Amino acid sequence: MKKIFLTILTILLNISFIYANETLTQTYGENNKFGLIKNNVKITEPIYKKIIRLGDSSWLFLKGSKYGIISNDGEILVEPNYSQAYRFSGGKFARLGSKGKYALFDEYGRAITNKEYSSIEILYGKMFLVEKNYKFGLISYEGDIILAPIADDIYMPKPSMIKIKYDNIWYEIEQKNKETIELPTDLTSIDTDKNLKITQLVQNPVTSAGYG
Repeated sequence: MKKIFLTILTILLNISFIYANETLTQTYGENNKFGLIKNNVKITEPIYKKIIRLGDSSWLFLKGSKYGIISNDGEILVEPNYSQAYRFSGGKFARLGSKGKYALFDEYGRAITNKEYSSIEILYGKMFLVEKNYKFGLISYEGDIILAPIADDIYMPKPSMIKIKYDNIWYEIEQKNKETIELPTDLTSIDTDKNLKITQLVQNPVTSAGYG
């Protein structure tokens, strides 16, 4: 009886899985090009060199030599004007760029930043490390500026601690009451923040900091 029950349960789970997959937007290929399909109905023609899922709502696509973002319904959310693309945070964010400048987009095609940064990398605490004019700063997942790009270097060894090189001096900043760092946008006001423990370091904490 137990074996029969397990067999029925397995069949039902497989049916549910197959049904769920069939109702999702998927990719298909023809002649080494790709398009989107849903419920066996073509949403787009196979005109893309690559299509890569971005979150649950959209896809990165490569058309010609340029990347853009398209929705599950085939709507172009971000025009293919970028020569480079990279996904972050489980594929929910995309860094798109060209000519050494990058912008950040979410899975709905919304621009989190302008195309102004020479690098964008992910950090602990739902933050991104950005570089502009050889200076580093921090932005949130929503695009809010946590720290303007004024630091010489930034290193994050754990979610509640960050090490910042500013004016040739390394500072270790630790959040006292929360698991993630919340910094004032101006480093000069850090000393007045009672929720942060600030330690001036005599030597560099790492050989080459970068990001955590």
